[in-house]
Amino acid sequence: MLTMNSVTIRQPGYILAIEPDKQRLTISSATSATPYLISSLPLLLFPEIAGVDIAWEGATFRHLPASTDEASCLRITAHLHGALTGVVCNEIYCHADRLICHAEYTADREHGLASWQLAPAGSTLAMETAHAMIGEAYVNGNGRVFPVADIKVSTASHNWGYFPNAPRLVLRRGTSLACVGGTSLAHDFGLELACDGNDIRYFRFDYGGQQTPFPVRAQAPEHSPRLQWLFTREQSDVQAHATFTRSMIDDGIISPKHYLTEADCWLRPWYCTWGDEVGLARAMNGGTMASGECVKAMLTQERVLSIARFIREEELNFGTIIIDEGWQDARGDWNLARERFPDMRGLVDQLHAMDFQVALWWAPLLTEPGAAIRSQTDLLRGPTKHQEFVLDYTNPCLREHISRKLDTWFSDAPSGWDIDGIKLDFIAEKIYPTPQVEDREWYGEERTIHHIYRMVHDIASRYTSLPFIWGSSYNPHLSPFITAAASEERFDSDLAYLADRPALVEALLPGAHWCPHFTYDPVVSLDFTRIVQALGGIPQIGTLVTPDVTPAVISELRSLLAYDPLPV
Repeated sequence: MLTMNSVTIRQPGYILAIEPDKQRLTISSATSATPYLISSLPLLLFPEIAGVDIAWEGATFRHLPASTDEASCLRITAHLHGALTGVVCNEIYCHADRLICHAEYTADREHGLASWQLAPAGSTLAMETAHAMIGEAYVNGNGRVFPVADIKVSTASHNWGYFPNAPRLVLRRGTSLACVGGTSLAHDFGLELACDGNDIRYFRFDYGGQQTPFPVRAQAPEHSPRLQWLFTREQSDVQAHATFTRSMIDDGIISPKHYLTEADCWLRPWYCTWGDEVGLARAMNGGTMASGECVKAMLTQERVLSIARFIREEELNFGTIIIDEGWQDARGDWNLARERFPDMRGLVDQLHAMDFQVALWWAPLLTEPGAAIRSQTDLLRGPTKHQEFVLDYTNPCLREHISRKLDTWFSDAPSGWDIDGIKLDFIAEKIYPTPQVEDREWYGEERTIHHIYRMVHDIASRYTSLPFIWGSSYNPHLSPFITAAASEERFDSDLAYLADRPALVEALLPGAHWCPHFTYDPVVSLDFTRIVQALGGIPQIGTLVTPDVTPAVISELRSLLAYDPLPV
């Protein structure tokens, strides 16, 4: 029976105790007698592989006390046994207010990794509430704060209309908070927690589940996400998120995007064509919702110009026009619909002459039946869990194809469109976990979306020093690439939950602007604009020329929008 010495590390923010002989790890706040976590394994991260367990015979345990400048380090090595054999190692770094853990393992044969577990089933997690950034709206107070009893939460984007968000949770005990999450750009599908009372069923970085595990080579080291536990006595969950993100900046993991890099032109209110497309199609359909094709048919080059003239004639202070869905022939092909837009460059030049910035709607992953690219199966992946076929960005030929299109859209050469920015959409759970191992740099939602944003930003930056990219998850790894953040949200009836969004954006994406999605209701849009302005955000309006927009609404909107851009 192997016995290793126990160790207790006391820091200003927390206490970490490891008892290898009892196979137990405990994490406590320095101000609370009740531990946050009592794990039945003295590891903070370990792989979940079908038919494989952790064996402690022959395990090693090493504690390197802190020097004057460095964190104390614990190194724990154990063994895998069962369906395969191998070694797993945790390196836990103990800073004054946070724990950082890196894990690595190797196995003797090829296999599939289901998840990285943070604690095995049967462990205890004591808290009052958990705050999670998740990809679901209109659920349980917008799906963010959960009571401890019978909790089941995932930061993965299970809703097709949303993005993968920061894989972290804020656990509250009285005035003490622990912010737990991954800081690396990992190939995972979210941080997931399920408890029965305080008993953990699972606490893990999910890698796609047992049916579609992440493929791992034999004898190849597999690295975990970089796990961080941060302890704070902040007054709010949002402040805890901000402190967590700041620690990532301090560690050089992410770079913040500062307001000073943005031009005033992006800070004036934005107009998006989609609300009018929907409203006009509905009016033509007798007041009922029209088909998607009818909605897109409402968008033409002449209509965009007529709305732009209307905006200037009515002295509405819009600085950006977003040309939404309908400019393209088909999702996936992303060619110009020439019957509706015979001269995109000519349109953009006219809009620029009217003092507008021009952004183009684009859903970089989607394809649709009838798209020509559907015949090139090597460029596709699917069907996904939502029964869609998506563009496969793991294929370098696809990336080259899309890069050429982005060059055309942003280029100011005679053959280019000279647009100023992109509204990205439908970045949801479309990346199915069935990659080739050699493509793991593009594996998983977080990595793929990060690379898509970087690709757009890098190409746009060839032609403009201030490219505009809008539409983002609350994921700090996207900070260097985006101008403004908002998930796909409408506020037709509920404006109340706008209030915390600017703070959350600043906490998770420091330096990014906040521009919530528009409302389709022209009357609600007035209150929407007031609230967004009061909170320091950028109002976006989507409905100006539908039959239900009265002159009185336009007059009041003119007054509301008559202000200087936000200070930089």
